[in-house]
Amino acid sequence: MQHDWLPQFCKANFIFSAMVVAEVVVLVSALTDQPSGGFWRQIGISTLFTQWVVITAAAALCSLQPMLRKLPAVAGIGIAYVLVLAIAATASSIGYWLDGAFRLDLIDPSRSHRSLVTVNTLICAVVSALAGRYFYVQRQWQAQIRSQAEAKVQALQARIRPHFLFNSMNLVASLVRRRPQQAEAVVEDLSDLFRAALRDLDDDSTLAQELDLVRSYLAIEQLRLGERMKVNWNTDSLPLHTPLPPLLIQPLVENAVYHGLQQRPEGGVIEIVGSSQADRWMLTITNPRPEQKTEAGSGMAIDNIRQRLALRFGRKASLETVGEPDRFTATMTIPVPESIKETA
Repeated sequence: MQHDWLPQFCKANFIFSAMVVAEVVVLVSALTDQPSGGFWRQIGISTLFTQWVVITAAAALCSLQPMLRKLPAVAGIGIAYVLVLAIAATASSIGYWLDGAFRLDLIDPSRSHRSLVTVNTLICAVVSALAGRYFYVQRQWQAQIRSQAEAKVQALQARIRPHFLFNSMNLVASLVRRRPQQAEAVVEDLSDLFRAALRDLDDDSTLAQELDLVRSYLAIEQLRLGERMKVNWNTDSLPLHTPLPPLLIQPLVENAVYHGLQQRPEGGVIEIVGSSQADRWMLTITNPRPEQKTEAGSGMAIDNIRQRLALRFGRKASLETVGEPDRFTATMTIPVPESIKETA
């Protein structure tokens, strides 16, 4: 990615991380120095100054982020770095002037204006360079994870299982003369599935669209498996407008059919149950397991979905699986967006 070097200056986690780094520097400085005015007084003064610089710098970088994105990496890094040092120097000068003008006695009177500005700017230069390196490595790591996840999604999109395609085409051929309307419905459902598989990875889907895709898939499998397959749906409580990455649910249902129900001569019941809370919702997919366990091939889809959830939602989302002797359960947990909460 072209702008992997650029941290997300406007995000709360970046600002919080920067504030924590600054406070660590304050504590280390207070422990290695011998403040004349007292340890806690020194920490309070230093904290006030450093957090002032951090918040001001973050606000400035946030406002300039669109411009920085248009620049080459070296130029953007240089401008951001110089801007932070300028803010630190300016804040030091303002603090020195305020301390003298209002007789606050917060700064050691033996320190000159030049000494204060120089020392604070040098400390800021070292800390900013180390922090910038950390954020750069973090962004590179995130970009690598994103690239790996997108590559796996593309592989997942490209591999709508050949057996499913062949079975579906055979099903269409058998229905064309006897039940042409059902044959037409199967073709439409197949079109929906392949349209979803070929869509751009950057285009969000919604929970409603993902569930419709699952219904299209199950409608085809229902015609093929007949009475062997039953599906219990209970998703009425879910926030259907929640934006989601595409192809997040259908692979789980496909695994439930292919590795579970289809392997049993007597078939079984697939349960798709949703529940919703104030800040999150859960979707649980349960399928029967055959006596000869064959879930080994389902790991790719499950690992891929976990990576995509982590990439999109971080630790707020999860996919938990439980394999019991007679059934397999997958539970997906997704945070409810603030926009959905406000309209609820």
